Amino acid sequence: MSCEKSGIKVTTNATTTTPQLEPVKVEELPSPMQAMSLLWAAVKRLQEPGVSEEETRKLRLIVSGVKAYVHLDADYVLKIKRVETGMLIRNRYIASQLRGLIDQAKTPEEKLRLEKELCEVEQHIKEMLEMGIREPRIAKENKP
Repeated sequence: MSCEKSGIKVTTNATTTTPQLEPVKVEELPSPMQAMSLLWAAVKRLQEPGVSEEETRKLRLIVSGVKAYVHLDADYVLKIKRVETGMLIRNRYIASQLRGLIDQAKTPEEKLRLEKELCEVEQHIKEMLEMGIREPRIAKENKP
């Protein structure tokens, strides 16, 4: 099916096909440093003499894509850090609440159950600190 208007022929049937993109596995994604290395290599190549117009376009697309990837990766990392920090603050709060409940336990069984829960929460806190998760200064100042 086609239509002609002022000498320009427009067809609705595509004669070229675009290869279908397949998602890569998470393990295959480059680290931010690898992406920055690719970005810098493209920038350096753009500065060299004799780069064709087509190669320049491709390199600029690479630069643009890598910049977006690095930005998305950084944004993701910041969001994860916020979640981890929130979990650490919450675990510290739960530990303080459990300590109070242990003091108020009415039976030895209840006290033992609460102590076990406290031990698990404290283990999570220890692991989080070992992973480098830190509370913001304001949370430390307001800690009970």
